[in-house]
Amino acid sequence: MTHPPLEFADLSLFEVMEAALFDELPPIADTHPVLVLTTNGMREWIVYAKVHEWLPSWAPRFQERLMKDQPGKVDANIEPSWQTFLDWTSA
Repeated sequence: MTHPPLEFADLSLFEVMEAALFDELPPIADTHPVLVLTTNGMREWIVYAKVHEWLPSWAPRFQERLMKDQPGKVDANIEPSWQTFLDWTSA
Protein backbone atom coordinates (compact mmCIF):
# COMPACT_ATOMS: atom_id res chain seq x y z
CA MET A 1 0.00 0.00 0.00
CA THR A 2 1.47 3.37 -0.95
CA HIS A 3 0.51 6.78 0.30
CA PRO A 4 1.34 10.32 -0.80
CA PRO A 5 4.01 12.15 1.24
CA LEU A 6 2.73 12.66 4.75
CA GLU A 7 2.16 16.13 6.14
CA PHE A 8 0.69 16.53 9.61
CA ALA A 9 -1.32 19.52 8.38
CA ASP A 10 -3.00 17.38 5.71
CA LEU A 11 -3.86 14.29 7.75
CA SER A 12 -5.05 13.59 11.24
CA LEU A 13 -2.50 12.03 13.58
CA PHE A 14 -4.33 8.70 13.33
CA GLU A 15 -4.08 8.74 9.54
CA VAL A 16 -0.37 9.62 9.68
CA MET A 17 0.29 6.81 12.15
CA GLU A 18 -1.70 4.30 10.13
CA ALA A 19 0.07 5.20 6.91
CA ALA A 20 3.44 4.87 8.65
CA LEU A 21 2.51 1.47 10.08
CA PHE A 22 1.29 0.13 6.76
CA ASP A 23 4.24 1.54 4.80
CA GLU A 24 7.11 0.83 7.19
CA LEU A 25 6.35 -2.54 8.69
CA PRO A 26 5.84 -4.92 5.76
CA PRO A 27 9.39 -4.56 4.36
CA ILE A 28 11.04 -5.10 7.74
CA ALA A 29 8.76 -7.62 9.41
CA ASP A 30 6.45 -9.34 6.91
CA THR A 31 3.47 -7.91 8.78
CA HIS A 32 -0.22 -8.40 8.22
CA PRO A 33 -2.46 -5.54 9.38
CA VAL A 34 -5.79 -7.12 10.24
CA LEU A 35 -7.85 -4.74 12.39
CA VAL A 36 -8.23 -1.06 13.15
CA LEU A 37 -10.35 -0.37 16.23
CA THR A 38 -11.46 3.15 17.13
CA THR A 39 -13.30 3.94 20.36
CA ASN A 40 -13.53 7.04 22.54
CA GLY A 41 -10.94 8.94 20.52
CA MET A 42 -8.39 6.14 20.74
CA ARG A 43 -7.25 3.90 17.92
CA GLU A 44 -5.70 0.46 18.12
CA TRP A 45 -4.05 -1.27 15.20
CA ILE A 46 -3.76 -5.04 15.30
CA VAL A 47 -0.86 -6.14 13.14
CA TYR A 48 0.43 -9.69 13.06
CA ALA A 49 4.03 -10.57 12.21
CA LYS A 50 5.85 -13.87 11.90
CA VAL A 51 8.80 -12.64 13.96
CA HIS A 52 9.20 -10.00 16.65
CA GLU A 53 12.94 -9.23 16.67
CA TRP A 54 12.37 -5.95 14.79
CA LEU A 55 10.07 -4.50 17.46
CA PRO A 56 12.63 -3.34 20.10
CA SER A 57 14.46 -1.17 17.58
CA TRP A 58 11.47 0.02 15.55
CA ALA A 59 8.88 0.78 18.26
CA PRO A 60 10.81 3.46 20.21
CA ARG A 61 11.66 5.35 16.99
CA PHE A 62 8.03 5.21 15.84
CA GLN A 63 6.77 6.34 19.22
CA GLU A 64 9.25 9.24 19.44
CA ARG A 65 8.56 10.40 15.89
CA LEU A 66 4.76 10.19 15.83
CA MET A 67 3.58 10.06 19.44
CA LYS A 68 6.03 12.44 21.11
CA ASP A 69 3.53 14.46 23.14
CA GLN A 70 0.52 12.17 22.72
CA PRO A 71 -0.84 9.55 25.11
CA GLY A 72 -0.43 5.98 23.98
CA LYS A 73 2.18 3.33 23.48
CA VAL A 74 3.52 0.80 21.06
CA ASP A 75 3.03 -2.63 22.55
CA ALA A 76 3.29 -6.23 21.44
CA ASN A 77 1.76 -9.49 22.58
CA ILE A 78 2.56 -13.02 21.54
CA GLU A 79 -0.61 -14.37 19.96
CA PRO A 80 0.14 -17.24 17.55
CA SER A 81 -3.52 -18.20 17.31
CA TRP A 82 -4.60 -14.70 16.11
CA GLN A 83 -7.29 -14.81 18.83
CA THR A 84 -7.96 -11.05 18.83
CA PHE A 85 -8.62 -11.14 15.11
CA LEU A 86 -10.86 -14.19 15.48
CA ASP A 87 -12.80 -12.62 18.35
CA TRP A 88 -13.59 -9.47 16.30
CA THR A 89 -14.39 -11.24 13.05
CA SER A 90 -16.43 -14.21 14.25
CA ALA A 91 -20.13 -14.07 13.48
